[in-house]
Amino acid sequence: KERGMLTQIYPVLIGDFDKDKGEYLDYFASGCYPKDVKNVIVKSIERTVINQLGRLGLGSRLVENDGVKSVTEAIIKSQGIVIKGSEDDAFNNIIHDLVYRS
Repeated sequence: KERGMLTQIYPVLIGDFDKDKGEYLDYFASGCYPKDVKNVIVKSIERTVINQLGRLGLGSRLVENDGVKSVTEAIIKSQGIVIKGSEDDAFNNIIHDLVYRS
């Protein structure tokens, strides 16, 4: 993002599937969003980021290491769409939204 190479984050949040109702529940209301995320640094991901930046000739990171909590919160702030309802409706809505936003 800081390099101007990423213009949009568009997460698709899918809640639990309720077999009795035959539909997807709201991601937040059904408890899928983790409530107590720790802001730990995942070293294997950091190594991968550093290696990929080097491989692409982009140099070192432009921001400090982000923990799991920081990254999760940043993604949620960029909320794209929450999948809910019947399978056909839910996924048709995301396809429509993605096509007309791009």
